[in-house]
Amino acid sequence: MGDYKKNSEEAKEHFYLIRHRIEQILKGFLVSTERAGVVSDRLDTDAGIDALLSPWSGGLQGIAIRIQKNCNYRSFTVRKERESGATTEYEKYIRAIQHGCIVPTFNVQAYVDTKNSTILSGGVARTADIYEYIEKHPDEIEMKQTGSYNIGLAKFIPVFFDKFKEKGYWIEFFND
Repeated sequence: MGDYKKNSEEAKEHFYLIRHRIEQILKGFLVSTERAGVVSDRLDTDAGIDALLSPWSGGLQGIAIRIQKNCNYRSFTVRKERESGATTEYEKYIRAIQHGCIVPTFNVQAYVDTKNSTILSGGVARTADIYEYIEKHPDEIEMKQTGSYNIGLAKFIPVFFDKFKEKGYWIEFFND
């Protein structure tokens, strides 16, 4: 099984591990967009939306989800640059806002222990707040680089859960 297909299967498994928690926090029904199909592909690749939330109050909202395995950094991570030159989440979001396009309403970042199938930590926040934090608090931002063990090096911005909350932004935490 290729890396992409293996990672996709693992992502589906981990999505179901966190799904119930997200539905409780955001008060709605969550549906993964990680399925084959033109609309799902466009939502994922163009808008960075990995799931759709149907709030109990009505409507539809996009959710960006990142799940990392066997670590616990307690931060949202936003890819800023890729060695390959491929478009990053940061670039997609900024371009979408400038052109009035669809963006995720919320970001979910979860850290899971794959051996025990448990959630180590996670956070849910408004996507607009995360990007506002990045723009308004550059002194708190220290760009990091993925390790050589990752496929495709990238630079990313960590937005630490506790610092984000200290600045007055809404965030909900979850774990097992």
